[in-house]
Amino acid sequence: MKKKYKISFILVNLEGEEESTYQRLSNYIESLNAKIEEVKKFGNIEFSRITKKTEKEGNYIQYYVIADKHFPNLLKNKLKLEQKIKRILIELY
Repeated sequence: MKKKYKISFILVNLEGEEESTYQRLSNYIESLNAKIEEVKKFGNIEFSRITKKTEKEGNYIQYYVIADKHFPNLLKNKLKLEQKIKRILIELY
């Protein structure tokens, strides 16, 4: 059974690589047989609490997708080593 998910990413250290990173994330999502319904790009937002001196702001983006119930675990495993991703939040909506 397919479910609807909202995936929120906080990306750091993009430095002009925004579009290529967005495309790479879309390719990862689609490679897991998920259908992307909508993408919302919020741009750079300063962190309220800085954990690293080199990461004072993050680039926020949300994907709305339809996928099967195993999708969240598969996506987290696939993106585990991606260094530009600071946080991933996957929610049902």
